[in-house]
Amino acid sequence: MNQERADWEEVAQVTRRLVAHADAEDLVARWHPLGFIDIPISEGAAAARRKSTHTTIHVWHPEFSRPQDPPDICHSHGWHLDSVVLHGSFVNETYDVEVDEAAPYMLYEVSYGAGVSISQSTGRRVTVRIGNEERMQQGRRYQIPAEFFHWTRTNGDDLVITVMSSSSFTGKSPMIVRSAESRRAHEYERTFCSNGVRKTVFKDILSRLT
Repeated sequence: MNQERADWEEVAQVTRRLVAHADAEDLVARWHPLGFIDIPISEGAAAARRKSTHTTIHVWHPEFSRPQDPPDICHSHGWHLDSVVLHGSFVNETYDVEVDEAAPYMLYEVSYGAGVSISQSTGRRVTVRIGNEERMQQGRRYQIPAEFFHWTRTNGDDLVITVMSSSSFTGKSPMIVRSAESRRAHEYERTFCSNGVRKTVFKDILSRLT
């Protein structure tokens, strides 16, 4: 068995156990600003920074995922991302972002409140260029270094499940690139999924991993 397959088996086994006992594990499901459903399986961001790790299930669901508003061009993280694709496939795009006063895009800085993500314009215009595109299939493990810009491009008709671990927090804020015509500040409330949506999403996770 190759290492990626071994990683998939291990992560899938843990995910199945957690989701099968979701109520006992107090698993919650929330909508993420990027449109997918976020199911944290470790403590929140503040504790994660203290312990230098945070793990969460990400689900792009054909029925329940939400279109992003306003849309990002790409974004970066203030941490190292290590992810395993449990089901489905998508294209991971990495971007080169450079400051350019005449560019049509704007750089935004992200901060967090209680259940809210806040993005504020930095006033810096930037150019963006795709550096690489790579299809990530079920079983694939991939990493994105802190402060690299990327975008996960999915087919809205497919169910995609990943488990992401973040580590090596830099202390720097995540960044977003949007159209320069977007308003200067955005707030996104990470609302909980209804109990019905949560149960359906968990059932669909189990059906794909069993």
